[in-house]
Amino acid sequence: MMNLQTREYAGHSVETDDDGFLLDSSQWTPEVGEAIAREIGVWPLTEKHWSVITLCREDAAREGKSPGVERIARSSRISRKALCQLFPTEPDRLAARIAGLRKPPGPIRGSKQGRRRADDPHRAAALNEERRTS
Repeated sequence: MMNLQTREYAGHSVETDDDGFLLDSSQWTPEVGEAIAREIGVWPLTEKHWSVITLCREDAAREGKSPGVERIARSSRISRKALCQLFPTEPDRLAARIAGLRKPPGPIRGSKQGRRRADDPHRAAALNEERRTS
């Protein structure tokens, strides 16, 4: 059973699911996206981040669901490797969360991978720091 949560981002109250994904994408603003990005450790947002975020929002509006990593890579013409550098661990989940979208479809994440959650702020922050220093 999903628990609704009300979170405050950039002065806006938004409803999220248990994993922090907005339930209503119309509650999203760029400022909300920036606050979510800071919270999960994908910061600072660059022009490339914003192009992926915009693409995800447009794709979701057209297709009715958040795009998976393959669709993001194909549509943005950014390699999977580059997407993983922009959005460490699971780029589709992080991009969707920052873009104010629902959790993207994908395989059920089990055992080991399920425990290494893409939206874990400590994991994402560590990977971002690793990327900056290398």
